Amino acid sequence: MSRPVLVVTLLPALDLTVWVERLRPGATHLARGRALRLGGKGLNVARVARGLGAPVHVLGLAGRDRIDSLRRETGELGAEAEWLPAYAGTRTNLKLVELDGGRLTEVNEAGLPPEPGSLEELERRLLEAAPGAGAVVLTGSLPPRTDAALYGRWIERLRARTPAPVLVDAHGEALARALEAGPFLIKPNRQEAAALVGHLPESPEQALAVARTLSGAGHGGAPGGRGTEAVLLSLGRDGAAAGWHGEAWLLPAEPIPAEPGAWPSTVGAGDAMVARMAVELARLGPEGVRVLDGEGFLGIARAAVRQAAEEIGRSARRPGGPEEVIG
Repeated sequence: MSRPVLVVTLLPALDLTVWVERLRPGATHLARGRALRLGGKGLNVARVARGLGAPVHVLGLAGRDRIDSLRRETGELGAEAEWLPAYAGTRTNLKLVELDGGRLTEVNEAGLPPEPGSLEELERRLLEAAPGAGAVVLTGSLPPRTDAALYGRWIERLRARTPAPVLVDAHGEALARALEAGPFLIKPNRQEAAALVGHLPESPEQALAVARTLSGAGHGGAPGGRGTEAVLLSLGRDGAAAGWHGEAWLLPAEPIPAEPGAWPSTVGAGDAMVARMAVELARLGPEGVRVLDGEGFLGIARAAVRQAAEEIGRSARRPGGPEEVIG
């Protein structure tokens, strides 16, 4: 069996997904359906990785109001989990999905600052668990009033503890500082990549150029920092752009295996990509990752794009279907 995927998640959430016909700013909308479940990037990654049969170890901060639910959820997944109480309450993220075209609009709460000492204790456990990990995933937003260099600092410290690849899915300054520290892979979307390179990659050709630039940064192109070996730039309906050591490929989106008439949602699709990348890298083991070449990386990236399509199809909701309610 491969070593576990170690998932670090600092801001779990309640994800409320609401389907509307078409979103019009300033208008009143009739909700056609809704679903509520525990979420956040880290928990989404853990769900998919466990679904792929990989061992998973979750390290997370949690709100005291939902910590029992999180423990129960990860226990039912069969994941090892350490949830540390760090907040009085749990944030809610609103996901608005348009039935006309499938466009997703997200309104995410920032959450609360963590209680004193909770981040330090989580870091201690992270560094303790890291030597046994097959891959480490640092994913999601940082809590308010948290140093933007936190992920970057952890990457530096993990490098001294484990040969496992570190994957980062973050945004803003937290992603930029993580990139400087030299993770193995980053998984930005268009907007997150734009913050790194200074322009929005609107076309597939522009996305390829960005993937080349960011993955080339790990080989002398990152002033003041190490950069990254690999990039998986998610492009929504256009699939993804995969970058490896300055080379890049466009990976078209895969067909979505949803039942006819089901309502799709792309919530969690990017997390499914990260999960598949982490699982495949963990299965390779440290030596396999060390000798990985562009062709091998491209095969893993293609599998990640397929995984995203499967997640969209799996989570599609039937009209009138049961609403998920969190206990």
